Amino acid sequence: MGGNGISRRDFLKVSSLTLAGACAALKSSPSYAGMMGGGGGMGGGGMGGGCGTGTIDPPPGSSFQDPPVMPNISTTPGVVEVAVNARKAPAGVNGTTANLLTYNGFYPAPTIRARQGDLLRIRFTNSLDIPGTN
Repeated sequence: MGGNGISRRDFLKVSSLTLAGACAALKSSPSYAGMMGGGGGMGGGGMGGGCGTGTIDPPPGSSFQDPPVMPNISTTPGVVEVAVNARKAPAGVNGTTANLLTYNGFYPAPTIRARQGDLLRIRFTNSLDIPGTN
């Protein structure tokens, strides 16, 4: 972009510095503590604390496990055939059981392994009781 005016890079630098200065000034004001204490009176989920440095990530759960590999039900060389069933099933998520939409009862869905050049056949059954999915 030629011509007169400010470059995009300079605009971003100035904007970042202005925002950082505004947050620092706001946090140092006595009214900020009373007004924004504990998430702005909205249970921590409100608009309060816009300049805060709270934790974004949820607490860590168990480490990621690779999903199971779907068995090939074909006996023909070069053909991969799998049976997939979409259904609701209970699944454990960070120590809590939840009814999830799953494939073959697994969350995340199982892995389908095929090589380049293989013919892939999927036998799909929709067992969901959700209107509009059948």
